[in-house]
Amino acid sequence: MKAIAADKLGALDAAQDCSFALVDINLRDGATGPELARQLTDQFGLKVVFVTANPGQIAHPSGAVGYVRKPFSESAILTAAAAATADDDMPLMMMNSDFVRLG
Repeated sequence: MKAIAADKLGALDAAQDCSFALVDINLRDGATGPELARQLTDQFGLKVVFVTANPGQIAHPSGAVGYVRKPFSESAILTAAAAATADDDMPLMMMNSDFVRLG
């Protein structure tokens, strides 16, 4: 983990040299998570996984590979990280039911 960012600007400042990001929909500066996901994908080439209690707020297309619903388990976060760092689609047997792939 490189950083914990409370808002969009903090996340963008920390994005350099990251390979993926776990992003909430609602940050300190409002519901900026979907916009942040697009910027992280477009500007930095990052893969994004939303971690949210509000999956209905995920904009399409968001650039995110999937989401984990809050409250989450450790295994869901590990599955999300594996999906974000995988070169190809993860085999179905490696997926966790708490991780939902988008797209």
